[in-house]
Amino acid sequence: RSLSAWARAAGTQQVTGRRQMWRGGNKMLLLVALAAQSAVADDSFNVVAFAKDIPRSVRRSLSIFRSGTSGMWANYGKARVVRKRVRNGGPVVTYPELLLLRKSNEDTGKLIKAGIVWLVAPEILAFLVYTFPRFLPSTFETDAVRQERYRTLSRLRSKSVLDILTHIEQQAALKGRRGRIGSTQRERAIVLLRARSSRAALMVLNQYTIPADEEAAKKISKAPIRGLSGGVLKAGCTLIGDKTPGWLPKIARQSKLRNHLANLVVEDKVLATTDLRSLSRDELLEACFDRAVGALHSSDAELRSLLASWLRLTSWHSLSSSTSNAERLRLAAMATCAVGSARGGADFRLPQLLYAP
Repeated sequence: RSLSAWARAAGTQQVTGRRQMWRGGNKMLLLVALAAQSAVADDSFNVVAFAKDIPRSVRRSLSIFRSGTSGMWANYGKARVVRKRVRNGGPVVTYPELLLLRKSNEDTGKLIKAGIVWLVAPEILAFLVYTFPRFLPSTFETDAVRQERYRTLSRLRSKSVLDILTHIEQQAALKGRRGRIGSTQRERAIVLLRARSSRAALMVLNQYTIPADEEAAKKISKAPIRGLSGGVLKAGCTLIGDKTPGWLPKIARQSKLRNHLANLVVEDKVLATTDLRSLSRDELLEACFDRAVGALHSSDAELRSLLASWLRLTSWHSLSSSTSNAERLRLAAMATCAVGSARGGADFRLPQLLYAP
């Protein structure tokens, strides 16, 4: 008995040692993934040079990890102060404070997800960090990673426009009821693409943004994203940079898009009373890319002008059509702005050359 007990104890210690070594290896893989994430953001990335530079990259990634965790803790403290001030009837929040509150909530959720992955399947955490740059909290982002994220959003914006146009053409080619609906959508898309201004283009989507009656308005206010076809929902999620896997339930994508649009409604109210000249470049880029306007190479003056045009567009439509649903209005405005951005952008040159050589 004593011999068997000793064998079991030795086996348990061996398994425990292996687990500790495995988890220690996962920590090293996580640091390497953070280093690779920063290195891939550089256009001059070289595999051999990166392999030789791993020790220094790991030390740098460890520094990023420490600054990221301390930054997240600092943001949590600032967000708590803002919430307490608002609860006590203090001054209303500013746009930078709204961004802080939103980032704090998102970062908390990301940290919880990363912690669950670390406990359940730690071996895939490094892969997730390397593959999905926004998997970790925003405080872990470097300047290079942030710029690459904006470039990716710009490309996804153009891809979203091409995907939805292709989807409409395919629907219009079908027979029966789906084909008739697709033909109607194609006619509206033609009018939208030929519109001379964003305001005229947005008027094409009035039927989508304005409920038919009060009963429909109540239903839409509870679930503004419900009723979107699969192709439109996919294009909308692509527009905001969401990479939710297709095998997940449809409600997962609906939730991401609904939360994004709800944030825009609140932020637009604050931006309408904000002097846009007081916003930093990072805040301008964040606001513009959230609304599918602007580019990374745009100047601060151009970003302010685009953001002001967005605010005029949504406020004018809200005043002229008081029954417009706020979330659907923002989704329609993002669609019209994305068309203009795709036309003027340099992300998808080949389709432009196909139709205008």
